[in-house]
Amino acid sequence: LKDGLSVVARDRDTNRIVGFFANKMQSYSHAGEPMYFEKLLEKYKDPIFLKYLSVKAETDRSINLFHTFNCEHYFQLINLTVLREFRSRKIAYSLSEKSIELAENMLYGIYPETMDIQHMGKVPGLIFASATSEHSARAVMKFGMSVMKQTSLTEYVEDGAPVTEKLPPNTYTKLLIKKL
Repeated sequence: LKDGLSVVARDRDTNRIVGFFANKMQSYSHAGEPMYFEKLLEKYKDPIFLKYLSVKAETDRSINLFHTFNCEHYFQLINLTVLREFRSRKIAYSLSEKSIELAENMLYGIYPETMDIQHMGKVPGLIFASATSEHSARAVMKFGMSVMKQTSLTEYVEDGAPVTEKLPPNTYTKLLIKKL
């Protein structure tokens, strides 16, 4: 993501990217202004990815973290991915730890060199993640995040069918937060 806040893991031998945690600084949107995932829905065409984005957009609308936690900005852990052949090596935990550490450092004015200039000086009031797998949820919970809400993905219906039919094997989303 262009915010410059994402974290990647590389294989030491090949330098190949084997995992990443896409992260984003979210800032308050004024009434009527679309939120981040709503904007993304306009850019992508892949039907399965659009289903995933529609769930994320609906989640954002349903909880409105800015009002719930009275904050102007929050750090969002968007998507944790590790290549199948590199799983069970604690890579997800390392990516989670580094992502959360990055957000916490911003409280002290420590910003990564890669960060987009438009976000410099912004201090997140919390860290937020929406995990659709148990492993992703465990990875971020190990570093102090707690479950705010768990929602069944069968509640999200598109074209008369639950999105879980298009996004197997995920059946729920856990909304996790860590106040800063």
